[in-house]
Amino acid sequence: MNIYKYIIKGGLALMYKSRRTIFVFLLLMVLILVALPEFHVRAEDNSQTYTVGADSHTRWNSAQNGVFQYAAGSMKIEGAGLQGDAAQATVAAGKELTITLTPDKDCVLRSFMVNGQSIADASMTYNGASYIYQTKVENVDLKFEPMFEAAGENVPGPNPGTGNNICFRLEGDGISSNDYVTWKKSNIEIYIGIGETYKTLNQWLGEKKISVAGEEYRVDDSVDTVKVYVLNSGSGKYIIQGAGTSEDNAMTWTGKRNYSIQVDKERITITWGYDSKTYGEDAYLEHGTARIIQINDAVPNTNDPYGNNAGNNSGGNLVVQPGDKVTVELKPDYGYQLKGVSLNGMSLAAAKDVSTFTFTMPNTQIHLKGIFGKADDMVDISAAKEVTSVSISNGANAAGSGNLQLTVADSTGYDMTAAQQKVAGAISAQAVELNLNQIVAKGDGTNWETKITEFTNPITLSLGINNYDANYDYVVVRDHNGTTTALPTKVIDGKVTFETNQFSTYVIVKKEKTTAGTSTGGSSHEDSKGNDDNSSDAQPAATQAVTQELDVVPKTGEDITAYVMEIMLLFGGILLITMGILLQRKHG
Repeated sequence: MNIYKYIIKGGLALMYKSRRTIFVFLLLMVLILVALPEFHVRAEDNSQTYTVGADSHTRWNSAQNGVFQYAAGSMKIEGAGLQGDAAQATVAAGKELTITLTPDKDCVLRSFMVNGQSIADASMTYNGASYIYQTKVENVDLKFEPMFEAAGENVPGPNPGTGNNICFRLEGDGISSNDYVTWKKSNIEIYIGIGETYKTLNQWLGEKKISVAGEEYRVDDSVDTVKVYVLNSGSGKYIIQGAGTSEDNAMTWTGKRNYSIQVDKERITITWGYDSKTYGEDAYLEHGTARIIQINDAVPNTNDPYGNNAGNNSGGNLVVQPGDKVTVELKPDYGYQLKGVSLNGMSLAAAKDVSTFTFTMPNTQIHLKGIFGKADDMVDISAAKEVTSVSISNGANAAGSGNLQLTVADSTGYDMTAAQQKVAGAISAQAVELNLNQIVAKGDGTNWETKITEFTNPITLSLGINNYDANYDYVVVRDHNGTTTALPTKVIDGKVTFETNQFSTYVIVKKEKTTAGTSTGGSSHEDSKGNDDNSSDAQPAATQAVTQELDVVPKTGEDITAYVMEIMLLFGGILLITMGILLQRKHG
């Protein structure tokens, strides 16, 4: 900060002028030293955030406050701030995390992966009961996946795992059997690099560099590091985990423990998220929500570890078989509508319930992105001679989804006597019927329509008056179910503006002009810029300036105390400089 540069410069000058100023200079230096840490802290911006949690590939039995209980052990994630049964949390960059992996009695930790990459034993600390892994959130989301199982003759024990061997197993539901011969018949080949040489698993078996012990493959105990990748030369689509998919991205195994190569059938999913991180940018659903209600007229299957979310606050990711009939709720936010009847090339059929559609699942992944578009409220004044225009504000208070449809019609047979009696100085009146509907598009040019008569928080209406006379005031009186209420009314450029949350009959009462401000049964006038000429809510210019200053609040994550401290420090510095100048003049 430049102010501190001047403080130092001034302090040095004073020090040469008078010994008394040394005291002032020392105070200035203390002031600067106190302030610098504060600015240092504020300069560190850890605003970037990432998602941290458990990988759903291996399912847990329960999750509570960061502790995930599996069938044969538990995982505790500390530092991520996981609350309740949440499986993941948003964490700021730079956050330190501690992962504690604890096998149950007579069970072992078979493997531990972070984002699908195996973690070597050397990267963890073993305290006799638990494995402890520490890391920092930097530039990527983190998913932690432990694998526990009961100890057996073919299962390595606790750390260091397999004793003197790197071991691995073949797993997954992509092949009918998890043995190497069956995998080869399905055109799945495993390549293992020892040193600088890559060979097939079969070749290494022939050379006795790898041996078979039950369902376990053991690398020669002289080998400390291997690189593994899997190639699929067949027509089937698979998800490969625990190994790379080519020599360029082969997975490195270090540490003598048990690993796994998992090949699963590729799942066809319907995926969406309410941010660009949870399921990726191409599945970012904006301006609405989605929820899978039924699959083939039954409750969705949420047991598949590759896609078990039919819709929650983070989005959805559900495995669906090609040809299944899917019933989905596609609910737009207020001011938005479904763009059309096609979803990733599939035809949507509107169901009975609002925002509900059906379609047949294709043999391809579906990402719900860009399906909602901006839309305007609808107003019909064709049957209203007394109203020339209508505008709606705060419409979301009446409808949380879709748009509003307001119909205005003259009410020629309505008795306006009671309404005029609510307004002092009433001269004449005109009655109109206001009917409000929520509309949600079906995507084919038709809508679901729901009549709205009452709601909690009001919307704002502005009605243009036919034959408006600026020499008079106007008050809107509402008649809802026999109860008449004079509403606070403002008149702006020939339009009456008021708030309401009930829809039936409205009477626009013309009255003698008064100087009273806005009140029940009263009116006020504003110019075209919205400046109220007699409203008690108007603020002097000076007050408005102060209010604007106070409205400048710290950004999220900053402490208001920091701002107060800065102001105090700056004023203190100015005071000390002033004292130094006065001393200089006195002795100068």
